Amino acid sequence: GDTFIFDAKTQSDLPRHRVADFVLKLRLSDLPGNDRGDFVKIQILSDSDFDNGKISNLRAVGRNFIWSDHSASPHDLNSTDWLSGRLVPGIPTSPIVFRR
Repeated sequence: GDTFIFDAKTQSDLPRHRVADFVLKLRLSDLPGNDRGDFVKIQILSDSDFDNGKISNLRAVGRNFIWSDHSASPHDLNSTDWLSGRLVPGIPTSPIVFRR
């Protein structure tokens, strides 16, 4: 199947203990001759290694989930307080499957 990668390109600030919903919208179409076993599988990829530094460096080494605790002052996309997703609590370890 096809794989789509989402990269926001800019940061989203979430205050501590705050919840945010992100919506993924897809337009699906049935392929001719395809059976009714169609499904969509969604997974947030975590990282097996711990890395920190500039966001551009984490992207360059292929980190999947990049976040910041805003510990650098000032904090921005070029600060070195960006972290990989290693052991971030709450990232699902299994894909979520949606079927027709």
